[in-house]
Amino acid sequence: MKVRPPAPGGPDGDGRRSSGLWSAIGLSVIGRYGAYAANMVTLMVLARLFAPEHFGVIAAVQVAYTFGMILAESGLGPAVVNLERLSPRDRDGVYSVTVLLGIAAAALLYLATPGFVAFYGEERLAIVTPFVAFALAFAGASIMPVAQLQRERRFIVIGASEAMAEIVSSGASVVLLITGGDPIVALAIRMPLRMFLRWFGTYVASASTAFGRPRLGTHLGAVRPMLGFSLHQFGFSVVNFFARNLDQILVGRLLGATALGVYERTYQLMRYPLLLMTLAMAPAIQPVVRTLRDDPAEVVRLHVQLTRFLAWGGVVASAVAVLGAEVIVSVVLGPAWGDVVGVLRVLGVAIAVQVVTSSSGAFFQAFGNTRLMFFDGIASTVVMIAAMVLGLRDGSLEQLAAALAVAFHLNAAKTFWLLYRHVFRASPRPFFASMTVPLLLIALLAVSAGRLTS
Repeated sequence: MKVRPPAPGGPDGDGRRSSGLWSAIGLSVIGRYGAYAANMVTLMVLARLFAPEHFGVIAAVQVAYTFGMILAESGLGPAVVNLERLSPRDRDGVYSVTVLLGIAAAALLYLATPGFVAFYGEERLAIVTPFVAFALAFAGASIMPVAQLQRERRFIVIGASEAMAEIVSSGASVVLLITGGDPIVALAIRMPLRMFLRWFGTYVASASTAFGRPRLGTHLGAVRPMLGFSLHQFGFSVVNFFARNLDQILVGRLLGATALGVYERTYQLMRYPLLLMTLAMAPAIQPVVRTLRDDPAEVVRLHVQLTRFLAWGGVVASAVAVLGAEVIVSVVLGPAWGDVVGVLRVLGVAIAVQVVTSSSGAFFQAFGNTRLMFFDGIASTVVMIAAMVLGLRDGSLEQLAAALAVAFHLNAAKTFWLLYRHVFRASPRPFFASMTVPLLLIALLAVSAGRLTS
């Protein structure tokens, strides 16, 4: 097992590697967009068949599922992407560790069912947790094959597997509902079925990767050489989880399932531009930028170019969300979701900054500096928690959204300063200068959002 070294330098090599980033991003975007399109279609269908309350019950446990997924991965996915070689014995050992971690996380989630019921005061959570636990077990089994495909930039295969899983699992939920099934069960069954199909598709496809299809093995110590990278990645994922999900936990606990359903659907709508831009590109950044580590000046140039592109796309998305919230909610979710409009307008202001910031993690990973990323995540979590406490004082979702929008911008400034100073070892001035006009436009949109929601 060996970490891939930086590729040789040279003007011609740099040019080829720079263009390789954009070609890899193109493949990633194509693959992801199929999955996102399937997700959007199923969202439009399910939002018209299920009530906000039903989504709220599922969302309460889904937060725990997200945390369980972090435990199952333990930073091993990105670590595999960074590997140069991996023997069949080591491959099977790493795969076995992820499978065992997935099963352990699933068991913990299931055993925590009484705690979920007591915390949220919602008896129906006992129906949902077994389904979510099964989903978590298959999610753990998917980590290794997905990482192998990402390493070789097989993004279209990953996207096709995810699109198939989304359509089939959502179709099963619809069939169960219209044939008289309990709405909570019908919505809950979607998760394990989706994760099983995702695992199956990527597992079959992993046979054609350089590492080959993983199997269960006994060499669990194969993960030891990866721990220096993976543990800091895992630590970052844990603190980032609380920064990104504590708001949903608090909304569900303080305001109830219906409010959580409204907030969760709003957040999902707000995240679509993030998914379509940054998160569709992010899997391609780490495998390519790691070959440019010997030329930080070239990385800085590419980073400014990439983030400028993302910023302008994010500004457009923010403008659409703020000015067209009513139309978006009506078309995508339907008339039963009118409470989403005001929250979406306020959260929409933060779309652009999140689009830009979400690309930063791949640069930390490509340079192997997950330790700094971890400490940056801790600082970001402190800022986000403070925003949540302030935002929920009056029980208003709009006020919570406004506090989070401010926190996203503060965290972005901190993250990029650290990235430039301590990873790129360069001045952040070119980056911040390129963000001046987009930030001014976002300020104007924030004023518009305030007037429209008042």
